[in-house]
Amino acid sequence: MANLIYLLIGSVFGSFCTVVGYRIPLKQSIASPRSHCSSCGKTLQAMDLIPVFSYLFRRGKCHYCHSRIQPIHFWIELFAAFAFYYSLQQVSFPPLVLLVFFFFAFILSVSDYLYFLLPNLLLFFFLLSLTILKFYYSLGDPLIDLLSASLLFLFCYLLFKIFPHSFGGGDIKLLVLLTWIFGFSISLVSLFIASVTALLFIMGISIKRNKLWADPIPFAPFIFLGYTIGLLFPDIQSLYFYF
Repeated sequence: MANLIYLLIGSVFGSFCTVVGYRIPLKQSIASPRSHCSSCGKTLQAMDLIPVFSYLFRRGKCHYCHSRIQPIHFWIELFAAFAFYYSLQQVSFPPLVLLVFFFFAFILSVSDYLYFLLPNLLLFFFLLSLTILKFYYSLGDPLIDLLSASLLFLFCYLLFKIFPHSFGGGDIKLLVLLTWIFGFSISLVSLFIASVTALLFIMGISIKRNKLWADPIPFAPFIFLGYTIGLLFPDIQSLYFYF
């Protein structure tokens, strides 16, 4: 029963993160107006706001105008349910650190997916909250992690100058921030996973459309996917460095 409650709380957590990710980049209040359909403007009722299940029951469409609902609602709520559950079950990192990580991960992923934007205000509070927790829980060696983050920034900056479309500025800030918090080893593995999954995504779309995908993709969700795997399954780091 407790596990089910964790999953339900996590899905509600994800639903809230989606709203924040939608509204903050547009400088809108997260408190008002109430949740509504982005197509017809109809205020959503309780049955329209049940995380995960409302999307499935409505078959991914608005109950009122039958417009297609962005599937990111469903996926964030689903992933958040399991992320919340695993954050409270594993022992590699303090649960509060993981919950704060996932809170901003979902918000920034939504923002990047919809607007190709990682707002500096969100990145600042992400950095501030995790830095406080880093020192509180004595995570890693601050001096080594700061040096690693600085070197990564230099590498990404040079790469960005040589290949302007290889990284977005927000992606560089995010990678440097996460390297400072979690250290070089996790960051290296996570960046590798992010790059591979992004490449597979592009290949999948290219095959489906029978045309090489050349447009930019939001990279932040892949970065967070890489870190999620690296944080929740630390044995992957050993496997990566073994090979």
